[in-house]
Amino acid sequence: MNYSNIRINLFLIIFFMLTAISAETFQEKGKNLCKSDVMEHCKTYIFSGNEKVRDCLFEKKEVLNPACKEFIVTAQKFKKQMKENCGKDIQKFCSSNEGKPKEMKVCLKQNLSQFESTCQSFIKENSDRID
Repeated sequence: MNYSNIRINLFLIIFFMLTAISAETFQEKGKNLCKSDVMEHCKTYIFSGNEKVRDCLFEKKEVLNPACKEFIVTAQKFKKQMKENCGKDIQKFCSSNEGKPKEMKVCLKQNLSQFESTCQSFIKENSDRID
């Protein structure tokens, strides 16, 4: 494995951690499903930030392999639902952890009891993606 592949694999691991969909099996699935699409369609964004790569994949979803497309669409829906259900609580309690998936998970768990009931329910219902 050359240096470029190591950097790409490291990036992909970080990228899927930052999607706020943090269940390890879900991350691995995303990494495996989208690696070739990242290299083919969004390679120029690899070192520009994970958000840009995710946005690039979403923008190019029509040309992605079907499995990656499904994963990216699901990830975007989850991100939107998380923002709708928990945006105020995340802003209030965890805003300093944006872009830091491990710290965000800790913050969500530590402050769960203080969150609004809709956010609490959403997190509990989606614990497999957040744990």
